[in-house]
Amino acid sequence: MRNERQHILIVDETAVVEGLGKSLHEEQGWNVSYLDSTINARDISQQAAKIPYTALLVEPYLFVMDSPEMRFRGVLESLVEQTRAKKVPIIALTSQNEEDLERSYRIERGKHYDVYLQKPETCGRIIEVFQALFNPVARGTR
Repeated sequence: MRNERQHILIVDETAVVEGLGKSLHEEQGWNVSYLDSTINARDISQQAAKIPYTALLVEPYLFVMDSPEMRFRGVLESLVEQTRAKKVPIIALTSQNEEDLERSYRIERGKHYDVYLQKPETCGRIIEVFQALFNPVARGTR
């Protein structure tokens, strides 16, 4: 199932996800853009506004880590708000378990993300999730 119109924005440490993005593009024909959260954290939402993405894959934990230079919860909130306004699905791909995200970091399903995947997740499973999100029949809309 190739769909050239889909554009996935990945916000994570770029070195972690470059192989994933390459697979999404090569296997599905989807466009992929990266914003490296460790380098551009302060202006991620501004940069994201310039990208016509149809799905967001984000490592939310990077925005709430304990080190002072990584305390960018407002950046995550802004990115989520902007993405919700576009009615674009958000996938959290994180090394943290879902319970810790919600309890310890107040990152919640339905508010900050739609689908939770834990690293390391296979590329095939991530593609399945995107296909389900991009398929209006699977989501119950036409």
